[in-house]
Amino acid sequence: LLDRLLDAAKNRVRVGDAPEMILAQAEFELSRAKSDILGLKREYVSNLAELRVVLSLPPEQEVTLEGRLKKKVSLPDLKALLESALQNRPDLAVRDAERQVAKAEVNLSRSERIPNPEFSVFYSREEGNFNIFGGGVSIPLPFFDRKQGELEQALARKSIADIEYRNLRQTVEKNLRSAWERYRISEAEIDLFGENVLGKFRENLELTQRAYEEGQIEIFEAITAQDRLIEAQVRYFDVLLAFHLARAELEREAALEQ
Repeated sequence: LLDRLLDAAKNRVRVGDAPEMILAQAEFELSRAKSDILGLKREYVSNLAELRVVLSLPPEQEVTLEGRLKKKVSLPDLKALLESALQNRPDLAVRDAERQVAKAEVNLSRSERIPNPEFSVFYSREEGNFNIFGGGVSIPLPFFDRKQGELEQALARKSIADIEYRNLRQTVEKNLRSAWERYRISEAEIDLFGENVLGKFRENLELTQRAYEEGQIEIFEAITAQDRLIEAQVRYFDVLLAFHLARAELEREAALEQ
């Protein structure tokens, strides 16, 4: 854009339609843009290097980015996401397993309080060739050792496990609802700030550049129109980035299968 503006400034100065000072301004704006591009390239190289580290790729391996940032197919509704989180979150699964273990320990402690009956049989032969068979059942009465301490400890562990599971579940549901709201807001922002808005900025810039080339406006007006388009484009990409970050966070909180 600034290359084209500089060419237009040179043409207007050559035909005497504008003072030579506008060339200096046009050249300054072009140099500033080139400097910005170099800074962005350095940032791009740094981001690629960081991406290689995250993906455990060797430094010499080429990384090619494909595709465009755009809206994807809508996610399931909030109810389905909550169900996915409760079923698939590994941290919830761990807490639930701890709760089941604590419950089993309580049942075991209670069963150990019930005495086990002991059965016995005997045989003897008396005078007169009498055979005597018999048996018996003995049930110990635990007057002193009723496993009360073990049971109380097991009940305490079960109570703690239940509380930790319930607290984690509430935290998961809270975070998921917050992530859902951020996702919905960013999705609505994309709808408000989409390609149609950028198209209008591009049309306005085209008209502004033509007006400058024909000598109808001054150079600062053309530069302002260019800055507005660039600002709008950057804003749109920021909105897209926020949308995809919100979507990634929501998928993570819901433990959606990728």
